Formats: sequence, structure tokens, C-alpha cells
Amino acid sequence: MKGGLLFTARAARKNAGSKSHTALGRPPPPHWAAGGNGAVAGGVFAPASLLPLPPCLTQEGAAGGIGAVAGGILFATGWLLFIDGVAFANDEFGYSTSGALWIPGVLQTLALLMVNAVSWGSMSEGGFDDSLANKVKAWVFVSFVFAFSGLIATTYITIREANSPSAVGAIGPATRGLLQNILIFLGSLAFRAGRLQESE
Repeated sequence: MKGGLLFTARAARKNAGSKSHTALGRPPPPHWAAGGNGAVAGGVFAPASLLPLPPCLTQEGAAGGIGAVAGGILFATGWLLFIDGVAFANDEFGYSTSGALWIPGVLQTLALLMVNAVSWGSMSEGGFDDSLANKVKAWVFVSFVFAFSGLIATTYITIREANSPSAVGAIGPATRGLLQNILIFLGSLAFRAGRLQESE
């Protein structure tokens, strides 16, 4: 008898909660806020163990979020260090950074966008003759060409300025440019790894 009363009380709470949203003109809660038995989280009794987590708090969603945050932090830090080095060299030594030193960072940024703009699963879905798979492979290849071109160029510039500086204060922006490219490249890999975990 006690179990029957408890079941009746819970059913009454469910009906009252579902009517309250309609009566107040509020939109229904998202799909992840509803329990397996239809109980709504919000004015209705439902144990926390019965309520599924939203997609962003699942293990797969958390991995993608962590990768995106880590990639964004590395990308922003790289550009901040480079711009700070350029501004410091101009303010302290009157050194005007040449446009060639900006090109590796731009290439690395393009590589980050290109690598993460496609789904790598498309490369393995088709065979050797599959047109889409070949286009994705070519896209990824070109993006890594941009990435390693930026790393090689900025490494060469840094070594050249370290051995024979072109001007006073020139080594600062060159070193910052190398750090910038390394951080952006690592950020691209972190973002890509997070998306791979999320897709699995």
C-alpha cells in the first residue's frame, strides 16, 4: 500500500510539473533535461542519478572541449608573444620588423584552419579511386606543407639573426616568431586530437 501511494504521489508531481511549463508559457526544457521515465528536471522530483548529462558534459564532449580550449590558448599565446616582441623591439630599439617575419605565422594560422576544417574520417571511408577521399588527402597534405613551411622559415630566420643580427633588437622578434609557430602548431594538433576523440 505504501508503494502504491508513493507511485501515485510521484505521478501527480509529474503531471503538475508538465502542466506548469504550459500554463506559464515557458518553452519546454531541452531533451537532456528529461529523465528516462519522462520526469522533467525543474519543479519535479527526480533523482539526480536518473537525469542524463548534457552532451557537453559527457566524456566525448569533454574531450572535444578540452582540446578546443587548449588549442585556443596555445594559438592566442603564440600570437600574443609575437606581437609583444615586435612592439618591444620597435619601442626599445626602434627596430621595424620586416613583413617577411609575419609570413610564417600567417602560414601556420592557415594550416590550423585547414587541418581542422575537414573530417579525417573521409580519408579512410573510400578506396584509392574515391574522389572525395583523394581531395581530403590533398587538402590535409597542403595544410601540413603550410605548417612545416612556417616552422622551417622561422627557424632559419632565428638562426640567421642569432649568428649575424641584421640590426640591434632583431633577435627578439625572430625568437618570438619561432615560439609563435611552435605554439600554433601544437594548438592545431590539440584541437585536432580533441575533435578525433569527440567523433569516436
